[in-house]
Amino acid sequence: VCEDDRAIRLLFDRLLSRRGLTAECVDNGADAVSLLLQRPYELILLDLLVPVVSGYEVVAILRRERPDLLDRVIVVTAWLRAMREPLPVAAVLCKPFDLADLDRAVDRVLSRSSFCEPQQERRHREGECR
Repeated sequence: VCEDDRAIRLLFDRLLSRRGLTAECVDNGADAVSLLLQRPYELILLDLLVPVVSGYEVVAILRRERPDLLDRVIVVTAWLRAMREPLPVAAVLCKPFDLADLDRAVDRVLSRSSFCEPQQERRHREGECR
Protein backbone atom coordinates (compact mmCIF):
# COMPACT_ATOMS: atom_id res chain seq x y z
CA VAL A 1 0.00 0.00 0.00
CA CYS A 2 1.41 3.37 -1.04
CA GLU A 3 -0.85 6.09 0.31
CA ASP A 4 0.07 9.35 2.02
CA ASP A 5 -3.28 9.77 3.80
CA ARG A 6 -2.90 7.91 7.10
CA ALA A 7 -6.64 7.18 7.47
CA ILE A 8 -6.88 5.63 4.00
CA ARG A 9 -3.67 3.68 4.59
CA LEU A 10 -5.18 2.20 7.76
CA LEU A 11 -8.42 1.41 5.93
CA PHE A 12 -6.52 -0.44 3.20
CA ASP A 13 -4.52 -2.31 5.83
CA ARG A 14 -7.72 -3.44 7.57
CA LEU A 15 -9.43 -4.44 4.34
CA LEU A 16 -6.45 -6.55 3.30
CA SER A 17 -6.09 -8.06 6.78
CA ARG A 18 -9.70 -9.26 6.61
CA ARG A 19 -8.73 -11.15 3.46
CA GLY A 20 -5.84 -12.81 5.28
CA LEU A 21 -3.23 -10.67 3.55
CA THR A 22 -0.40 -8.82 5.26
CA ALA A 23 0.00 -5.26 4.02
CA GLU A 24 3.24 -3.36 3.87
CA CYS A 25 2.26 0.30 4.02
CA VAL A 26 4.35 3.29 2.99
CA ASP A 27 3.46 6.96 2.68
CA ASN A 28 5.65 7.92 -0.29
CA GLY A 29 6.63 6.63 -3.69
CA ALA A 30 10.35 6.30 -2.95
CA ASP A 31 9.71 3.77 -0.20
CA ALA A 32 7.24 1.96 -2.45
CA VAL A 33 9.80 1.64 -5.24
CA SER A 34 12.41 0.36 -2.81
CA LEU A 35 10.07 -2.42 -1.64
CA LEU A 36 8.67 -3.24 -5.08
CA LEU A 37 12.11 -3.77 -6.57
CA GLN A 38 13.11 -6.18 -3.79
CA ARG A 39 10.38 -8.83 -3.79
CA PRO A 40 7.13 -9.97 -5.38
CA TYR A 41 3.75 -8.66 -4.30
CA GLU A 42 0.32 -10.15 -4.84
CA LEU A 43 -1.43 -6.78 -4.87
CA ILE A 44 -0.36 -3.13 -4.94
CA LEU A 45 -2.64 -0.26 -3.92
CA LEU A 46 -1.13 2.98 -5.17
CA ASP A 47 -2.08 6.63 -4.83
CA LEU A 48 -0.75 8.80 -7.66
CA LEU A 49 -0.28 11.95 -5.61
CA VAL A 50 2.24 10.78 -3.04
CA PRO A 51 5.39 12.66 -1.99
CA VAL A 52 9.03 12.15 -2.99
CA VAL A 53 8.33 9.91 -6.02
CA SER A 54 4.83 10.25 -7.50
CA GLY A 55 2.61 7.29 -8.22
CA TYR A 56 3.03 8.03 -11.93
CA GLU A 57 6.79 7.67 -11.48
CA VAL A 58 6.26 4.43 -9.54
CA VAL A 59 4.25 3.06 -12.49
CA ALA A 60 6.97 4.18 -14.94
CA ILE A 61 9.66 2.48 -12.85
CA LEU A 62 7.61 -0.71 -12.65
CA ARG A 63 7.11 -0.59 -16.40
CA ARG A 64 10.90 -0.56 -16.86
CA GLU A 65 12.07 -2.70 -13.94
CA ARG A 66 9.16 -4.96 -12.89
CA PRO A 67 6.53 -5.12 -15.67
CA ASP A 68 5.30 -8.38 -14.11
CA LEU A 69 3.79 -6.32 -11.28
CA LEU A 70 1.73 -3.90 -13.38
CA ASP A 71 -1.29 -6.19 -13.57
CA ARG A 72 -1.30 -6.26 -9.75
CA VAL A 73 -1.54 -2.47 -9.34
CA ILE A 74 -4.78 -0.78 -8.36
CA VAL A 75 -4.50 2.99 -8.50
CA VAL A 76 -6.74 4.84 -6.04
CA THR A 77 -6.47 8.58 -6.58
CA ALA A 78 -8.24 11.90 -6.13
CA TRP A 79 -6.66 13.17 -9.34
CA LEU A 80 -9.53 13.07 -11.83
CA ARG A 81 -7.12 13.44 -14.74
CA ALA A 82 -5.93 9.90 -14.01
CA MET A 83 -9.39 8.63 -14.93
CA ARG A 84 -8.93 9.94 -18.48
CA GLU A 85 -5.33 8.88 -19.04
CA PRO A 86 -4.67 5.22 -19.74
CA LEU A 87 -2.34 3.60 -17.22
CA PRO A 88 -0.91 0.08 -17.68
CA VAL A 89 -2.42 -1.13 -14.40
CA ALA A 90 -5.20 -3.49 -13.33
CA ALA A 91 -7.64 -0.76 -12.24
CA VAL A 92 -8.00 2.94 -11.50
CA LEU A 93 -10.47 4.08 -8.84
CA CYS A 94 -11.28 7.69 -8.05
CA LYS A 95 -11.44 9.03 -4.51
CA PRO A 96 -13.81 9.08 -2.85
CA PHE A 97 -14.14 5.44 -3.83
CA ASP A 98 -16.86 2.95 -3.15
CA LEU A 99 -15.67 0.02 -1.00
CA ALA A 100 -17.62 -2.40 -3.19
CA ASP A 101 -15.73 -1.15 -6.27
CA LEU A 102 -12.44 -1.55 -4.43
CA ASP A 103 -13.39 -5.07 -3.34
CA ARG A 104 -14.26 -6.04 -6.93
CA ALA A 105 -10.95 -4.66 -8.21
CA VAL A 106 -9.03 -6.50 -5.49
CA ASP A 107 -10.93 -9.72 -6.31
CA ARG A 108 -10.00 -9.38 -10.00
CA VAL A 109 -6.32 -8.89 -9.23
CA LEU A 110 -6.13 -11.66 -6.65
CA SER A 111 -8.02 -14.12 -8.84
CA ARG A 112 -5.33 -13.74 -11.53
CA SER A 113 -2.43 -13.93 -9.11
CA SER A 114 -0.36 -17.09 -8.88
CA PHE A 115 1.57 -15.69 -5.91
CA CYS A 116 0.55 -16.62 -2.40
CA GLU A 117 2.37 -15.80 0.81
CA PRO A 118 3.94 -18.81 2.59
CA GLN A 119 1.47 -18.72 5.50
CA GLN A 120 -1.30 -19.08 2.92
CA GLU A 121 0.03 -22.10 1.06
CA ARG A 122 -2.50 -24.49 2.62
CA ARG A 123 -5.36 -22.13 1.79
CA HIS A 124 -4.05 -21.80 -1.76
CA ARG A 125 -4.04 -25.58 -2.25
CA GLU A 126 -7.60 -25.68 -0.95
CA GLY A 127 -8.65 -22.93 -3.35
CA GLU A 128 -9.19 -20.24 -0.72
CA CYS A 129 -6.23 -17.97 -1.51
CA ARG A 130 -6.80 -15.67 -4.42
